[in-house]
Amino acid sequence: MKHRDILISTVILPDTDAPPMLVAIESDTGAVRWKTPIDSYPETPSCATRTVDGMLPCIGGDSVRFIRVSDGHVDHQLVAGNASRVEVIDRDVITADYREMSRGTPDNLSAEWRTTYDIDPRCPGSGDSQQFGVTDRFVFFGSDAGAVVAAATDGHRVIDSELQGVAVYPGRGLVARRCAGDTIDSVVIDATGRQLRVHDGAAEPAEPWLVAPDDDGPYIVGNTAYDFTTGAQRWTAAGPAIEKIIGNIAIGTDVDADTMAAYDRRTGANLWTTAWAGDPLASDGERVLLRSPDGLTAVDLSSGEPAWTSQELRSGSLAPVGDGFAVGQPDEIVYYPPTGGAAPALGVTPPAPQTPASVSEAGRVVTKCGRVPTMRPAEYRTDTGGLVVKMEVKASCPDGDIVSTNGMRITVTDHGQTVASAVFDFADAPMYLPSAGTPGPEGPVVQEFVYPVGSFWRLPNSLGSTSPSAGDASTTKAFGDQLVECEDQGNNRGPDSGEPPTPSVAGRRIVAARPAGPSNTEVETASLDGLRAQADADRPVVTTGLADRWVAQLSSKRLGLVAPDVDGRVVTWTAAEILNQHLRLRLRYPDVRLVWSDEWRTFDLNGWWITVTGITFPDSDAANSWCDSHGIPVDECFAKLISNTRDSLGTTKYRR
Repeated sequence: MKHRDILISTVILPDTDAPPMLVAIESDTGAVRWKTPIDSYPETPSCATRTVDGMLPCIGGDSVRFIRVSDGHVDHQLVAGNASRVEVIDRDVITADYREMSRGTPDNLSAEWRTTYDIDPRCPGSGDSQQFGVTDRFVFFGSDAGAVVAAATDGHRVIDSELQGVAVYPGRGLVARRCAGDTIDSVVIDATGRQLRVHDGAAEPAEPWLVAPDDDGPYIVGNTAYDFTTGAQRWTAAGPAIEKIIGNIAIGTDVDADTMAAYDRRTGANLWTTAWAGDPLASDGERVLLRSPDGLTAVDLSSGEPAWTSQELRSGSLAPVGDGFAVGQPDEIVYYPPTGGAAPALGVTPPAPQTPASVSEAGRVVTKCGRVPTMRPAEYRTDTGGLVVKMEVKASCPDGDIVSTNGMRITVTDHGQTVASAVFDFADAPMYLPSAGTPGPEGPVVQEFVYPVGSFWRLPNSLGSTSPSAGDASTTKAFGDQLVECEDQGNNRGPDSGEPPTPSVAGRRIVAARPAGPSNTEVETASLDGLRAQADADRPVVTTGLADRWVAQLSSKRLGLVAPDVDGRVVTWTAAEILNQHLRLRLRYPDVRLVWSDEWRTFDLNGWWITVTGITFPDSDAANSWCDSHGIPVDECFAKLISNTRDSLGTTKYRR
């Protein structure tokens, strides 16, 4: 893996008793910064691709070692049993083996959850290679014959069968092959873990490589594309089965016919067909890197023409590393850094370059504006990190802007009520906003702003004059009623002028440095507004899907209550504390709902805000078993029946 300016690799010395070494190499000079030994038994050493708190988690022997990236020293280690893979997501640590997966922290590997699975992989495969992946929605691990797919929030299996060739579409869900005896089909699962449909046949799902979280293009099975929401068939290609999806370009290879073909993912139109030059390894959005026994070939995605070839790289293991790629040979590692600027929109044919006579190069240079930028929300969604607001950002000056302050307060309001408010730091990664005359695609820069719990008060399905999707609280398009206020509260750093890496770069993501209080109201008022809005937004789902059925009650709080939180901390429950606990539960268990006790007859006391699961159970024992399996304290989680057609008698069953 690559961390900032160093490349970290595992080095194993053959025919010796010396343990494997983790080696950190300066990416610009190749000099060794540090080396540290790591155990190789019973599993081959394995490291995460991301760091947490400046440490790289690596599995060596039966432990996860947290290695300081700065100097290679082992900060601490935790027993991990039979785990053979580790990854970091949202500062949490995921560990996995064939029968157990866990999510925790650098101090406790199972702090969030630990789940054991019964496995019976049935797809064709040797069983010798692994499938492993971690996203904000899913965790999967297994062999090439089938992998367990679990929800990242709580570890429950999203489907009973092991799956093969898991293809994750960010923000949408996944597609994978499922095998039972001689029957093979492809199953489609949405981002909440709900099975949408099944496609019969043994065709393999295409693998999305560079697909943005807001992508609404089709998924592909074999050589047929389908609409993710409706399942309607979009198109079928006449050529080979599609293997990879790169933005809006789908590519497939036919080794027997010695050809590779590219298709427009939206329409199925054949963009080009060329001679087969190898198996796809990686892509930067403009080219696809292919490998064959003759070496490496980079093919231009817009034309199918070879961009370059290298016969020097015929052997060794190759992998993307940071913004470049590296090749590991028996006696050396060769790193190839990126060249040129940032790629344009991924998998889209770039416009023809304009001549110097028609466009001044100075038109791309922007300068600091002196006024805060203009922002408009485009979409809201939640993930385990908090509320993600996708913004369209424009400069407030005609010559563009460079936002490099270390303290920009960004507040979103809806009908005068605060949705989210936090301070963002752009000092290390300035945001370039193009001038009105910048050549290339017109339009604002798209930036994702992440508001952690404590800096937002509303969920997506509670926003706008109407609830666009009462059944799905995790994502919604923005309405015209939401406004954004920006205030520069920090110090401006970075350049006074410069050339943006590209006129419009989508998919950037920045996490708030710290929360900021609501701009025009007290925190308690904003929190009460948020609680009321969320209960109103959830009521249709509770009425139609949860009422008169058993659910698990996760929390019940009222203003002024003095009681412990789930972590044992004694809290005087204010509106802010109640809302933040509900939001934390919501991010961990996305299907939970909020109810107000005054509105339901099966609650005897008024004034209580109650969080319940969004799934129902056949009886009270099953609901309590759900609480047991998730390790929630006995007095916090128990079976409850919500109804307005009966009184409270017999509607609660506590755990013992």
